Amino acid sequence: TREELAAMVVRALGLTEAQALSEVPLGFAAAADIALWARGYVALAADRGLIRGLGGGAFAPRAGFSRAQTAAVVLRALERAAWLQVPVTVEGTLRVN
Repeated sequence: TREELAAMVVRALGLTEAQALSEVPLGFAAAADIALWARGYVALAADRGLIRGLGGGAFAPRAGFSRAQTAAVVLRALERAAWLQVPVTVEGTLRVN
C-alpha cells in the first residue's frame, strides 16, 4: 500500500524522525484514513519529497502503487541518499509482459 511504501522508504534511508512527526497534521485530504502507525512515515516521506499525493490533495493510503510510481519513489530516495550520482529521467510507459 502507499502508506507501507512510505514506511519502507523512510526506514531504508535510516530516517528516525518518523515517530516525532506522527502528530504533525498531514496536508492530504482524508488524512485521518492514514493508519496511526504510518502517519509519521507518511509525513516524513511527504516532507522530504519522496512521496506525493494524488490529484486533489488525496493520498489514498491503502491503495497500491503502480510500478512506475514505485520506481519514481525509489529514484527520489536514491537521489536524496546520494546513492545515485547521475541524473536519471524516467519517461514513457512501463510495460511488463
